[in-house]
Amino acid sequence: MDAAPTAATTAAQLLSISTAFIMAGYGLSASQSSLPIISSHPASISTPIFTQIYHRGVSIMAPGSILSSSASAYLAYTFPEQRRLWATAGALVFAIGPFTQLVMLGGIHRLIKISEVGEVEREKAEKSGEVGRLLGNWNLQNWGRVGLNFMGGMVGLWTVLSVGH
Repeated sequence: MDAAPTAATTAAQLLSISTAFIMAGYGLSASQSSLPIISSHPASISTPIFTQIYHRGVSIMAPGSILSSSASAYLAYTFPEQRRLWATAGALVFAIGPFTQLVMLGGIHRLIKISEVGEVEREKAEKSGEVGRLLGNWNLQNWGRVGLNFMGGMVGLWTVLSVGH
């Protein structure tokens, strides 16, 4: 039988679920609102703005992922009968880190490099379509991270609403 809910488990549920949804919304905002706007500008404008968006995003997403996943891990430990559900919620949110490292980081680093090079090389990257392609790929891949965060939040919410505690 599961342990009774406490202030700590209630706080962990709130942190796990709300942080996952906040990060999903944050990522959605970048993909839905920011990237389409900056993609319409030349590389001399779009790549430095992308670099700022990326660095600000890391400062939110990395600690948010750790917070949400840690809260889910605590709940998985505390409620053995719900262990698989909380572990799934935590794993989905935690997966944005490896997903970013394995799938997205090459394109991110290239966009950052383009933002730092001289005008001639930047224009070459723009005229070849590289900048537009990289921004489009990042946008599509970011939707994957939005989905991971959203699904992590949904699994946590479903666990609280259907199982209790």
